[in-house]
Amino acid sequence: VISIGLVIATLTVNDQLHFIRQGGDNYKNLIEIGDSVFEECRNLTGMEFPSKLEKIGDRAFYYCEKLKKLVFPEKLKTIGGSAFYHCTGLEGNLVIPAGVTYIGGFAFAYCSQLTGDLILPDGIKYIESYTFVSCYGLKGRLELPENLEEISSNAFSGCGFSGELKIPDKVKSVGTSSFSGMSGITSIVFGKSFEGFGEEAFRWMNNVTEVTFTNPVPAEIRDSDHNPFMSMDKLETVYVPKEAYG
Repeated sequence: VISIGLVIATLTVNDQLHFIRQGGDNYKNLIEIGDSVFEECRNLTGMEFPSKLEKIGDRAFYYCEKLKKLVFPEKLKTIGGSAFYHCTGLEGNLVIPAGVTYIGGFAFAYCSQLTGDLILPDGIKYIESYTFVSCYGLKGRLELPENLEEISSNAFSGCGFSGELKIPDKVKSVGTSSFSGMSGITSIVFGKSFEGFGEEAFRWMNNVTEVTFTNPVPAEIRDSDHNPFMSMDKLETVYVPKEAYG
């Protein structure tokens, strides 16, 4: 391991690496795990993150398919793009610390064995494309942060969340296929700033029975060929504010 300014910069590993434990002072004081450091360590099953860690770089644990569980330190602020891409062995709840303000695109893509709820911290304003795509084991509730402003394409496509989906008040639009395939969702509430949809944003959400809009200016559905509610076979009720009828 080469440690520069308490940042793991490079690491030469092979398929025999199985577990990373807390070590000496250098490791305990580590604040960043750099890009691609543990990429494709396919036999890595465990990682004890140091308590002072603030950043996990892009592709840091990319394709670590046998990694079993993540317990992030409370000081963590950044999870890079594709950081845990295709870590298909990850199990249990995914708990994101309250101090995290950025999660990169594809960060947890195809982590299909994660389970339970997903509660994202209030500091996150943007959810990048494909961040949680195909995490279909996440079958609890999805709680989006109040300060969220943007949800990009395919961010939660193929996830298994259930119950009510609430789009926060600061979100004006959602990206293409951002929630498609979430068949466990039964109702959707759009926040007060919501204006428009990405193509097929809610396709294959087959169990939604109720949709509520709270913005008095109705959201625009530009093209019926790309209906964001396509395949909502059980949709019965759509609520809009009375002001929308002006």
